[in-house]
Amino acid sequence: MEEYISYFKALVEYDDKAEPWSQFWEKNEKILSELLSRGSYLRMKSYPLKEIYKILSDLGLEYPTPKNYQHWKFHRPEEIPNSWLTKKITKVKALELLSHDLYSESVKAILHNLKAKDEFWQFSSPPNTWGSLMGRSGIALVREGVPYDHISIMWN
Repeated sequence: MEEYISYFKALVEYDDKAEPWSQFWEKNEKILSELLSRGSYLRMKSYPLKEIYKILSDLGLEYPTPKNYQHWKFHRPEEIPNSWLTKKITKVKALELLSHDLYSESVKAILHNLKAKDEFWQFSSPPNTWGSLMGRSGIALVREGVPYDHISIMWN
């Protein structure tokens, strides 16, 4: 269990060398299902970062918890439809629009996965979604013409 504790500590200490959670979990889920109690394992599947902080705390290792338990190593890209794209913008403009602390972990994740030819676009869901109180808009990361990931900055 010692090597897993080292990885958990690296995550909460924001060590850039720590691999993303999805890769770690894929390689270690079976072993962790045997090492952890059933409850801890199930919490780890659903709320991994929260459970990592709990495990470390139970070992006497206290760390300040991030807002909403967000951490860029746990980010999973979310696509949006191409039809939602409204305007191509520069990386500088995108980062300016996403400068609020609320988006910091998502921005770190997107920048970490950024490739040379990726583009930033503003997006907005169709008018009917706004009329039914399900609208959203924000910034999309577009890779090879496909909205690869996004951060919503306005909802209704």
